[in-house]
Amino acid sequence: MKLKLLTAVLLSAGAIAAPSAVFAAAADLDSCCTPGDKDFPKVGGNLGNQNYSSLKQLNRANIKALGGAWLNHVNGGVADDNQSTPVVVDGVIYLETGGNVLAVDGQTGATKWKAEGKAGGTRRGAAVAKDLGLVYTLGTANSLVALDIATGEEKWRKSYTGVGNVAKVALVYHDKKLYIGTNDGTIGSGLMVDATNGTLLSNFWGVPQNPGDVGFDTWGGAPMNQRAGATPWLHPAVDPETNSVFWVFGNNRGGSSQNGSTRPG
Repeated sequence: MKLKLLTAVLLSAGAIAAPSAVFAAAADLDSCCTPGDKDFPKVGGNLGNQNYSSLKQLNRANIKALGGAWLNHVNGGVADDNQSTPVVVDGVIYLETGGNVLAVDGQTGATKWKAEGKAGGTRRGAAVAKDLGLVYTLGTANSLVALDIATGEEKWRKSYTGVGNVAKVALVYHDKKLYIGTNDGTIGSGLMVDATNGTLLSNFWGVPQNPGDVGFDTWGGAPMNQRAGATPWLHPAVDPETNSVFWVFGNNRGGSSQNGSTRPG
């Protein structure tokens, strides 16, 4: 009797709450606005960073009855600088903690693999390329690290110079490219990287650095040591339909554009 009633309720709810648009699976990452489903494939939920799930099982009526299903001391019970957002692909939770990267079975809580010492210090979320079979994290020495999605084995590592500090940002994957921000500098740039091998494809600075760069002449001829600003440590949003990437620069530093008294323009 209870099973029949539950089935009827689910069918009824499905009929009432049928989505107006049909999306591919969340983990496909082929649209800016695909809502999370059984997967939550990136920091921010989808390419548009909407942090929205289409699942209907939780609601105002039953949320008070929620309880723990399992517990995993992912960092051995030792506290650390944990700021990583977990992402879920094919029922596996990928997260960074204490300099490590882990894959955890979302149903049982068992650790599938643990890549130790790959991530450096504060980290804010790995990226998963399901189509390439890779998981990405940021390592020490301004490096990007690619791990095997099934085993956690390191496949390759690439370091970057002259583009800003690559350390404390969340990674965004789409269409065989990675978008990586920078942090903790008076100026910073956004990077686009080949996700198959780590090659830097392009980067741009939030504060224009060279004559001919868009906005360079708006600084009134100020010397370079007065051309400071902020960094894009927040992960960008991607819109495949318009072929656009949207970056946010924040946390202005000393001597930055907050204070225009020492420069012309």
